[in-house]
Amino acid sequence: MSSNTNTKLTSVKIIDRNYYEFKKVTLETDLTLQKFVNRSIDLFLKDSDFKDKVQQHETGGVKNSKY
Repeated sequence: MSSNTNTKLTSVKIIDRNYYEFKKVTLETDLTLQKFVNRSIDLFLKDSDFKDKVQQHETGGVKNSKY
């Protein structure tokens, strides 16, 4: 990411097992958590099917949890 790109530094809590699985799956790729989050947000804003899928997804079996 270039230094003149507008960015927002934030802190988020991620479910441990999901984070470690993500790291394992992406270990030999150039996909970082930062790239994943930025791409996911972009898709969420531009793709209504993706947005619906994310909003309906249950994380850890708990629908509408804070995670």
